[in-house]
Amino acid sequence: MADFEGKVALITGGGTGIGRATALQLAAQGAVVAVNYSRSRQEAEDTAAEIRAAGARALVVQADVADDAQVRTMVAATVAEFGRLDFLVNNAGRTRAVPLPDLDGVRDDDFTELFGVNFQGPFYCSRAAIPEMKRGGGGHIVNVGSIAGLTGLGSSLIYSASKAAVMNLTRGMAHSQAPEVQVNCVVPGLVETRWTATVSEEFARQNIFGGTVNAGPATMSYVDQMLQLSFPLKAFYNGGSLLMRAITPFRSGDTVTFGGEITGKREEGGQGLVECRVRGINQRGELVCLADAVMVFGE
Repeated sequence: MADFEGKVALITGGGTGIGRATALQLAAQGAVVAVNYSRSRQEAEDTAAEIRAAGARALVVQADVADDAQVRTMVAATVAEFGRLDFLVNNAGRTRAVPLPDLDGVRDDDFTELFGVNFQGPFYCSRAAIPEMKRGGGGHIVNVGSIAGLTGLGSSLIYSASKAAVMNLTRGMAHSQAPEVQVNCVVPGLVETRWTATVSEEFARQNIFGGTVNAGPATMSYVDQMLQLSFPLKAFYNGGSLLMRAITPFRSGDTVTFGGEITGKREEGGQGLVECRVRGINQRGELVCLADAVMVFGE
């Protein structure tokens, strides 16, 4: 895994859910963390306070990631405070529950709001961060996607489409910014967050999983998995989307060891593709995770 000691990481939507867990874990591994929020100020302050209580440095910075001017101010404030920017996790997201068959239930402002935060947000944040990363010798960007972007199922059709767009943005950014900046995407399934508590199990069965519900908490083990897979050590890994499939539920405090293999290489459309599979084994010897690297470019 990448060396986080002394590096500066900016986490959008860092006060809640996966963003909070990512911020805490990065700080625990030695990173200096900027915790972004748009509306959840108290949660962001609490996350930063927990980081500082553990002896690490943290900054709380407000910005709506769908607003380019606010994003540029956020990145500038992070660099002014810490002197550099090495890692960006584009985690901030938004959705609205609309049953998939209910096409008339989609509002015009769903496009503006969901694509603004879920797609324009990662673009604006990456665009503002990349020059700072290059000035520091390079960096890593991780976009948090969703299984909905692959399956077309999810909280709404517009949400699924916005997450599919993020995966494509990842590949384009990876092509254009290599080799100084690596850009990858993680594609988690349903994770227990503040939002999942607002939808019924019946809605989830009918729209997200097509009959089954298997949500897991945004635990440190889950996020440690994401970090190990997303900030790669190998130079070929750039532009990939990692499909996260939990095999056995993570337990809080689990230690998970990861190993991987290249399962295939091929040429397609003039690009070299590398297919990988990563396995996670906990301290009890149980297989807890499989992750497939999809559409990996740049070997």
